[in-house]
Amino acid sequence: MGIRKLASILICLPFLLCLSANTVLAVRGQEESLRGLNGVTVEVEILTELMQDGLATKQIQSDVVSQLQNAGIKVYSLKELKNIAGQPFLFIKITGTKIQDNWKFYTYSINVHLLQDAYLARETESDTYRVSTWFRGLTGHGYLDDIRVRVKEIISIFINTYLSVNPI
Repeated sequence: MGIRKLASILICLPFLLCLSANTVLAVRGQEESLRGLNGVTVEVEILTELMQDGLATKQIQSDVVSQLQNAGIKVYSLKELKNIAGQPFLFIKITGTKIQDNWKFYTYSINVHLLQDAYLARETESDTYRVSTWFRGLTGHGYLDDIRVRVKEIISIFINTYLSVNPI
């Protein structure tokens, strides 16, 4: 086993161990945090190595925006977002490590958070905090096209959850 492959496994192992706990903890009550949202803005962050090999931020952004709009969910620009209560922000972060240089085969992690401004009920002042109110994440291995497919799968879950509490 090569050093790079071993390093990839060691990097992904904590994600795999934490993923189940995060998903189970995050599922409870997430639907209600989407109720009443009129739309979201979308931001994508991709690790440099994946971008260098051809996974384009603009392509993932376009895929996600198209999926949301096709489902009837409004997608705000960053300029519009400033005037929207709670400033709902769908954040997609993709990280990965190449396992085979000549095959462009990766271990990867995809995390999708809906971030919103919220406040603590116990505080008397109206300070708001940006918090994740909806989350799905996964780890896997595959090619760059596999990563795009998996992002689309997670966004489909978001859309179904959103529509379950905001029927169109």
